[in-house]
Amino acid sequence: MPQNLLTLGQRVRFARLNAGFTSQDALAKKIGVSQQSLARIELGLVQKPRILHDIALATGYSANWLATGQGASLQGQSTHFSDKTYVLELIDIPNYLDPIKTKEFQPEHFISLPIQVSSDYFLVKVDGDSMVSVFSNDCSFKDGTIIIVDPKRAAKNGNFVIAQFDHVQPPIFKKYREDAGHKYLMPLNPLYTGIRVDHNPHYKILGVVVAHLTIDL
Repeated sequence: MPQNLLTLGQRVRFARLNAGFTSQDALAKKIGVSQQSLARIELGLVQKPRILHDIALATGYSANWLATGQGASLQGQSTHFSDKTYVLELIDIPNYLDPIKTKEFQPEHFISLPIQVSSDYFLVKVDGDSMVSVFSNDCSFKDGTIIIVDPKRAAKNGNFVIAQFDHVQPPIFKKYREDAGHKYLMPLNPLYTGIRVDHNPHYKILGVVVAHLTIDL
């Protein structure tokens, strides 16, 4: 297990950020507790929090994994990757998801995965700095971060997603936002601009990010 997931507090913070709760206050409001209560858990000041089950329900992570670091990390997932699994580049995703082309697909990078996830998921290496947040408390994805993607999950407002506009351009990694009846794909880095997608007939979401890890390939 990575050094940043050894304690209950670290795992709760990991689950919160990867579930799209970019602030402690957002998750605290969701489960009906104070921000201070959640902060104490993430700081490691509470070892057996009564609200752990509520945190698990809100984030989609297993209460047992949050408490112990053992077993499947995501609720409802009993299967996991083998000791070695491959990591895709964004440009690889369409071929990987194609039932015919995937048979000939040869990935370049293999890693050992430190948490258990469904074998339906795939891993992608983040490229560039468009998803690097300038705010220290926000979820942020630097170049080389490994994201774990569920291709079957429906995207909800605030999710991080892999999306594609046509079969020519490679997929992109952005934050999915809904506002005033419109849909957008937004970067976290303010140097980049968002994309309105609700009127694009070729736009589709290829998967929703359920976790991210920093691992050397």
